This record gives sequence, C-alpha cells and structure tokens, in this order.
Amino acid sequence: MVRPKHILVVSRDPEMAKVRSRVLTSAGFKVTPAVNIQELKAALRTEHFDCALIGYSLPPAEKRRVWSEMNRHRIPTLELYQGGKAEIPEATHYRANAPDDFLTALEKTLKLRVAAKKHPKANRNEG
Repeated sequence: MVRPKHILVVSRDPEMAKVRSRVLTSAGFKVTPAVNIQELKAALRTEHFDCALIGYSLPPAEKRRVWSEMNRHRIPTLELYQGGKAEIPEATHYRANAPDDFLTALEKTLKLRVAAKKHPKANRNEG
C-alpha cells in the first residue's frame, strides 16, 4: 500500500488552515495543520513531511522563520501568495486565486522532490 504524501499546512488563520486541510485530505493527502511556529516545531519533532504549504496570511518575518525550519529539515516548501510578489525567493511559489487553487502547484512541487532524489548530481550547482 502506498503511503499518502504528508503535507504540513502553515497558516495563522485557523479557518483557512481547515479549508486547505479539507481540500488536501479529499485529494488523498495526509495533512497536519500548524497555526504558529510552536505547533510547527512540535509537528516536526514527531512527524515526517513530504512538503510544507505556507499560506499568504503569514507575515513576512514568520514566513522566513517557517521556511528556515523547513529548509533545516530538507522539506520542500510551497509558498502561496495573492498579489505583488512572493516573500521567500528560495521556496516554490504559487499565486493563489482561491483557497483550493493550489493542488496543481503542490503536485509539481512533490514531483520535483522525487526527481531530485532520483538524480541528485543533476541538482548540484557546479558553477
């Protein structure tokens, strides 16, 4: 049996985290929501995640803290944003138009991780 991909949904808005969690769960993912950095760190101590999804309601400084934690644990991160530009240049980005408008971007992020594991030398910066 194939294990469902586990997604960490980070949003300071608990209602938005619930909406995203419902969308992801109905799409076949396992989901753990976190509404602050303490919940995020607690989840990282006990769970394995395939990807993190950062919502657009987080302030820029908190997004950077979340991304730093994800990077430290080598978890790919998808940052959602609505207008202007994304806050975290190092993350994968998706300009969201609706709460459930991110599934395709999430699938692409997960596929990039699989490709990176299969071909680690191709992902090195040898400049």
